[in-house]
Amino acid sequence: MVIHMEQIDPPTDPLARVVDQARRERGLSWRGLAEEAAIPKTTLNRFARGGRDLTVTELNRIAAVFGTTTSALMAQSEDVAA
Repeated sequence: MVIHMEQIDPPTDPLARVVDQARRERGLSWRGLAEEAAIPKTTLNRFARGGRDLTVTELNRIAAVFGTTTSALMAQSEDVAA
């Protein structure tokens, strides 16, 4: 069975929820985010589904796409988790 990235259920992990919200606010698909951040689509797919954490490098690239910092994304995820 093939799961397309746009068919992913909303993430439950706080950091994945922050990334999901930020990408939607910018009108990006998961595929578009993967391309802009130069991260394999499969990596973001697994991250969004809760099957994989991001590396610091991957998170830095995502933060750069959003025009923010890794620290800011992490702080937002802590707020979401609280």
